[in-house]
Amino acid sequence: MAFLISAPAADLPQPKPRRTARLPQTGDTHSTTSAQLAEGCDVKAKALLNTPPSTTPHTRLIPLTDWNQYHAWPPIGGLRHLVFFERTNGFDKVVRRVGRRVLIDEASFFAWVDSNNGSAA
Repeated sequence: MAFLISAPAADLPQPKPRRTARLPQTGDTHSTTSAQLAEGCDVKAKALLNTPPSTTPHTRLIPLTDWNQYHAWPPIGGLRHLVFFERTNGFDKVVRRVGRRVLIDEASFFAWVDSNNGSAA
């Protein structure tokens, strides 16, 4: 059995070489101002660049099943217990639900711990 191996056709377009991104190195400084960035931008981008930072703090929402990747305490079983009885122990201020996913607001959790001093478990 013979296999026919042909050379690539000359008329086919050749793939473009990949660009390699340069990662920032230690000591690199970026002195680009927002005005310089806005020179080539449209109106919406200019408005975003000139928007003051939000005053509301963004908190991290951690899926209940991933909690122990970020914090050692409480274990998943204890956290599920708190979620199950959330209406009676005040833990409903900490839990956010998106569909079937249960998310824990990290900042609210530690505020809840401080306010309860461990009395609601």
